[in-house]
Amino acid sequence: MADNEKLELGAPPAFNGDRSRLEAFTAHCKMVIKAQPKKFDSDNKKIAYALSYMKEGIAEQWKTQYIKDATTTGNARASQTFDQFITELETAFKPLDK
Repeated sequence: MADNEKLELGAPPAFNGDRSRLEAFTAHCKMVIKAQPKKFDSDNKKIAYALSYMKEGIAEQWKTQYIKDATTTGNARASQTFDQFITELETAFKPLDK
């Protein structure tokens, strides 16, 4: 595929906080980000992409708090890398049996 061809990837499944769906959600986000490095050229863009699919339930509440924290000067979330974000997401929503 030439560099100027547009790669069409499906959106990740919306994540609502269902712990059994976390791995599929994060894997899909990572796939899209890896396939489009020019589009996702900063940690902020990567994090915003994942957050944009946290649309319902407890995940939406978690997202709202995350955004409040990330836009507060001096908060650790304001300078978080995508890997740190994923680790925090996995800590918050990992399946209870793991």
